[in-house]
Amino acid sequence: DNKSPLKPKLSKCGKKVLVPGLTKQEVLSTENVRKTLRNIAYKNRSTGITNMNEHSSRSHALIFIDILKEKTNQISRLVLIDLAGSERVKKSGVTGIAFDEARNINKSLSALGNVINSLQTKQKHIPFRDSQLTYLLYDCLGHKTSKALMFCNISCELNDVKESVNTLQFANRVRRVELGEATKNSDDNDDNINNHNNH
Repeated sequence: DNKSPLKPKLSKCGKKVLVPGLTKQEVLSTENVRKTLRNIAYKNRSTGITNMNEHSSRSHALIFIDILKEKTNQISRLVLIDLAGSERVKKSGVTGIAFDEARNINKSLSALGNVINSLQTKQKHIPFRDSQLTYLLYDCLGHKTSKALMFCNISCELNDVKESVNTLQFANRVRRVELGEATKNSDDNDDNINNHNNH
């Protein structure tokens, strides 16, 4: 339902984030996944032209792939995330709706930075609820049943040195986060199996 915004919430076990109303599509092969990415995910990706980038992402993109092992009824989740880059509004020259998009992108990336910093320094409270982006990443970063891999892209242009340095500094902070060894979470699997059977 495009008229009402989708809001994430914790599952019954309190360990996985679900998004009621989110579109689900069954895929039976790797090629099915590729077609879904091309025909649905890519078309929904929002981009725009700024002074810094001709194909600037105007929103984050998250794709959740639940993999069901039929023999054991176990579900594993792969989350693919394309983060919109942080662009200084003054330098990008955006106005109007694009200005609001840039501000929201920067705010959510700042919230992600706070989460990474809290994980790195092993704080008791991790501020996942500070933005929808970090809340959606709760089950990727919030407990020891997951592993995370991040690729950071930087620009080779001299004019983008400051942004590239900031990206490398952020990547260095991420590198120091230790989530521990991933383990199986049977409670999450039960929640996901019930959710899978209801759709």
